[in-house]
Amino acid sequence: MESPDGQTLTHLCLDLGYRFCDSPRDLTRLQLEFLMNGLRFRAEQLTQARLASEGIQRMIITGDQ
Repeated sequence: MESPDGQTLTHLCLDLGYRFCDSPRDLTRLQLEFLMNGLRFRAEQLTQARLASEGIQRMIITGDQ
């Protein structure tokens, strides 16, 4: 979700109501995972913004392979 293309597609789907298909049951596993990752990423951004507004900073360290 950190790529510009991923963020744009997430915005289209979550904010503007773009649909991959007519019915949620027609979504593929990859599409579902993409939408769930988008929601997770957005929730993490909101948490970081809330903590920053309270004066709390978190460092996130990830292990890249």
